[in-house]
Amino acid sequence: MYLFIFLLICILAIYPYLSLASPSVCLEPSYTTITSEESGPTIALIGSVHGNEPAGAYTLLNLVHNLKVKKGKVILIAGNPCGVAYDTRMNPYSWNDINREFYDSSYDHTARKILELLHTNKVDVIVDFHEGWGWYTQNNLFGSIGSTLSPSPQSFWKDIVPSIIDELNTNLVNEKKFAIRWNMECDTSTKTLQCYAHKHDIPYMLVETSGQNNIQPIEDRIAQDTTIVRYILNYLGMI
Repeated sequence: MYLFIFLLICILAIYPYLSLASPSVCLEPSYTTITSEESGPTIALIGSVHGNEPAGAYTLLNLVHNLKVKKGKVILIAGNPCGVAYDTRMNPYSWNDINREFYDSSYDHTARKILELLHTNKVDVIVDFHEGWGWYTQNNLFGSIGSTLSPSPQSFWKDIVPSIIDELNTNLVNEKKFAIRWNMECDTSTKTLQCYAHKHDIPYMLVETSGQNNIQPIEDRIAQDTTIVRYILNYLGMI
């Protein structure tokens, strides 16, 4: 846990002032686990695979300090900390879009490491935190999916996602409210983590706050991500 905190803070604070001389730093995701003595579900929380979508990584950093679980295990994975430091969507060393590299026998080092973590820990649920450039309810004709939750088809999500949406929307005006995107389909050519989870029948939810270019304050987006995490963990009896 402390190594995760140290590495993530160092990368976020120092790396903007350094050259990319060490590929091993930028190609490795930062991760830690929070466990309990009682057996239970294993959930993976993945933040900021796209580095210009930083709220996920900062949410995970807060959880490292504040989250305790009473059963099961939570894996916190900051997918692209150098990308966060450089405010770039891509991994700034490989220049790959990590979220287009999730497939069996992936050639992308970072994506492969994330998949290894998921399989080694036999993950039951994945929550993947991203950020859109606008609001889905305003811009859905133009491609923005900001402020949406996109769950996989498992009935598990149908039990809880509408309630999460109600909680998130309590203090939001209509045109900036969260929406649900059900029944997201994946074809064999799509190599996102969402489609990888679909292929392997792992319950998955894509979270998209509205946050690129700081169109909402970072503290608001972290609060939204945290609300989602705590609602899911509470439903699973983990907190």
